[in-house]
Amino acid sequence: LQAMLKMSNQDLWQTAWSVTWQSADAAGQAGDQARVQAQAQEVWRGWIAERDRAAKHSATAGKHEKAGNTEVISCMKMEQRNTSTNTEAHNKLQPATSMASGLSLEQLAAQESEWQESKDAQADWKKVTADTERKRKVKEDAPKTARDLCALVKRRCPADQPLQFERLLAVCPKDTTVRQLIQAMSKEPQEFRQNWDGSEYCVRPGNSRCVDWLPVQGTTTPPGFREDAALPEEMLNAAKSIFEERLRPQANAADDPLAQFLVAPNRLPPDTPLSFDDLLRRCPPGTQPFELVKTMSKRRDLFRQDRSGALFCVRPRGRCRDWLAVNPYLD
Repeated sequence: LQAMLKMSNQDLWQTAWSVTWQSADAAGQAGDQARVQAQAQEVWRGWIAERDRAAKHSATAGKHEKAGNTEVISCMKMEQRNTSTNTEAHNKLQPATSMASGLSLEQLAAQESEWQESKDAQADWKKVTADTERKRKVKEDAPKTARDLCALVKRRCPADQPLQFERLLAVCPKDTTVRQLIQAMSKEPQEFRQNWDGSEYCVRPGNSRCVDWLPVQGTTTPPGFREDAALPEEMLNAAKSIFEERLRPQANAADDPLAQFLVAPNRLPPDTPLSFDDLLRRCPPGTQPFELVKTMSKRRDLFRQDRSGALFCVRPRGRCRDWLAVNPYLD
């Protein structure tokens, strides 16, 4: 608790992120960055509230020892209430303030000037956005081979968890039959497992009880299913919307065109301290500060910040390797 009293909001965030990520990694869920980030934010806010309560309690106890009359104590209590109100308001408004900070005219002018002087940047941005759109359309297309079908199931289903067969079939394209899915999964025994009677399946077994399950048997049919059976279209549409909503933050983090644009060769010097204004100036015109912060916070492997929060780096290697992940609530 004494160590927590000496930590800033930024230090608390980095500790909360590290602890949450390590727990998620141990559970095999580190790939879902949006979920990990949400959990880290919840832990972070709880720690801030606990630190502030402890600090106010300590300050109150010290003042009571020195205060010798009722008037001083009354003033101190009023000050405590005001401080508590201001602290709570700050904690509530901090995310909105940092995210709502708009692009100033000077920052926009700097972006446009950089954009006009660099024809390569314009061409790279067009290529990155076109590639992102192409990848999105490819993912939405129906798989044409067994390998494509397996890749779709692995992308849409949680890993290392027992699943009913209908959940696997629900994420497949329309008219995918039971036999087609079973045959496809049986070709990747390290990625797909089933229990002894085929009533439950597992995608990418890791540390759970699914590790000791059998490889999917291509000649068997799950209990209660026919080989030529397929799920109704309304069930497929409902499952698709659920899984796409769950996976959208993670996909956006990996396919964010702004992140790809900033880390392109010769765009920014790697492993070099840069100010936020330097980064923002290199972005396409109209890029808001909160958009840049959001992009960097989702890609710890590509972006870092120092403990003061004033300097950032792209592609950390040696000098910036031990820097912290970018705080999405950075103001």
